[in-house]
Amino acid sequence: MALSFIRRKEDNVIVYGNSDITFVSNGLSGAEAGFTIQEATEEWGISATGWNSVEYDYITWETIVPEGWAVGTHKITGTDASNYQFEF
Repeated sequence: MALSFIRRKEDNVIVYGNSDITFVSNGLSGAEAGFTIQEATEEWGISATGWNSVEYDYITWETIVPEGWAVGTHKITGTDASNYQFEF
């Protein structure tokens, strides 16, 4: 199953994870340019502008999350699906 993650570039910590979502441009420019989640509703608690691309990137990866791994605490390292790794 394809899983989607948002990773803080500074330290590779995953700040959000979900499945069956689509990342889209937030329509902004300059330092605010970035991405958001097309399917997000107000109930999700996600800012309408999403995340800026200077500080965050997104990953879509066919994988299974290992037991004990958690969003907000653990990392995904690597540059693309051929070398992503979960890090505790």
